[in-house]
Amino acid sequence: MGARGLYWISLGLIIGMATGGMFLHSVPSPAREEEREAPGAGFEERTGLRIVRVAVTAGGGMIDLRYQVIDPEKARAFCTIRNGAISLKEPPMILLEGTGEILKTPWMSHSHVKTLRAGVVYYVLLLNIGGKVQRGQRVTVIIGGVPAEHVLVQ
Repeated sequence: MGARGLYWISLGLIIGMATGGMFLHSVPSPAREEEREAPGAGFEERTGLRIVRVAVTAGGGMIDLRYQVIDPEKARAFCTIRNGAISLKEPPMILLEGTGEILKTPWMSHSHVKTLRAGVVYYVLLLNIGGKVQRGQRVTVIIGGVPAEHVLVQ
């Protein structure tokens, strides 16, 4: 390869890097997108709960929903406490934002033997019937009729 060939390869690399750099600067970073679409501000205010995670687990057959108590007084309206065991009054629902389908079948009844305290994270496992919920999707989590929209599934 001669000097002319190296010239064209170098020029191509420089143009490619410059164009790619401009393109990367025009695309919002994932962190900024997450902040812009952060789910649950109104949900947290109304329920006293924060959605911590929605994840597909058990080989795709279950949905692991984690929620944190941020205001125990507000959360009491959505949780039941019997003999020291805490559970949601009604099973949470997962709304598939693309199709409008709702998944709400718990794997088993869940109760947690603790008092309702701020900062504690609780979980519920729901059946992912037909594997409809996939990693990377956005869903709406509904607890006690209150929606937390655009939650990213892990």
